[in-house]
Amino acid sequence: MPYPRNPFQSALLLLLALGSQATWAQSYVAFERKAAYLPLVAGKSLPLLVSAEDYPGVVRAATITTAAEVKQFYDQDSLLSHYYNHTLAGGKWDHMMDQPHVFYNGWRGPDREVMPKTMRVTLPPAPEMAVAVEGSADWWPQATTPAGRQQVPLTLTGPGGQRITVQVPADNNLTASELEGAGYVAGDGYVSIAADHYTQAIHPGNTSWQVLNHYGRTSTGVTLLLTTAGRQTVTATAPHLEYLPEAGPVNLLAYVAPTIDFHNDGGLIYAVAFDDEALQFVNLSAKKPAESWVNDNSEKAMKESINFNRTTHQLVARGTHTLKFWVITPGVVLQKLVIDAGGLRPSYLGPPESYRADQARATE
Repeated sequence: MPYPRNPFQSALLLLLALGSQATWAQSYVAFERKAAYLPLVAGKSLPLLVSAEDYPGVVRAATITTAAEVKQFYDQDSLLSHYYNHTLAGGKWDHMMDQPHVFYNGWRGPDREVMPKTMRVTLPPAPEMAVAVEGSADWWPQATTPAGRQQVPLTLTGPGGQRITVQVPADNNLTASELEGAGYVAGDGYVSIAADHYTQAIHPGNTSWQVLNHYGRTSTGVTLLLTTAGRQTVTATAPHLEYLPEAGPVNLLAYVAPTIDFHNDGGLIYAVAFDDEALQFVNLSAKKPAESWVNDNSEKAMKESINFNRTTHQLVARGTHTLKFWVITPGVVLQKLVIDAGGLRPSYLGPPESYRADQARATE
């Protein structure tokens, strides 16, 4: 599932699906195991932090519905805690679920449960049409799009004959055949690549690349095995991953798991390079300015379960380049690579994965 820049709706849908699966599975859990299942699975699948402020500054009917869902999930969580304390096993686990956990966003929990803040709105007497495009999967045949980069008017019709015209940017500088073999194509000022969608994986000797499905913030993670392989040296034949993006001068943002240096060998280190440029080494365990650190890791990275690292690369020409990623000390888990060509905007999960020309041609 692609993630829009505002990941609220996608995350909510995933949590709702998980909640349904947890409820269904609960009936098959043996009685003696329900004391463990409820807090570890069922209690973790409630989307408690649903916010009715998903549409700031916009009066939308969905705001009222979402505010009601906040109250519903908050009450549902309270009932689950009450059931665990007073009903399950005849009240054997009384007070085990007393600790506040809603809005638990620091090392120390809140003193009491507080329902997430919601926003109430008053709807106008008559419905009014508005347009918001985010993470759309709609497309138009390239043959019908004029060549070059331009703004294309798009007219939408709503209730009561309301019509709104919006300007949609269209970039038709290259045809599908011209993009063949180009790998990931820059769009909207960035290239986003899932770690497991490499073009080539080099793993000599007894090393291998392990894809960790459903690991990380968005889809998967990739790590080098054996973790006891020792410190690696960067060569053309050393273990590394290669990606094929299309980009010009860029910043490279690597999404990496916040693993601590369990080797105690000077930090967890990776190296990156485009084409044949000079290598850039990044020590994940090195303290960054204005960050507080705990156990050789950033407090922020540990709480958010992600370690962001940025490198700058001066690519002389636009076009297809080979991005190489080396693991120097095993234990590094790569989740995502984002190439910022000037258009990257802040988001919790990062931008959706970019169009991949070679993959698209293969499925035509």
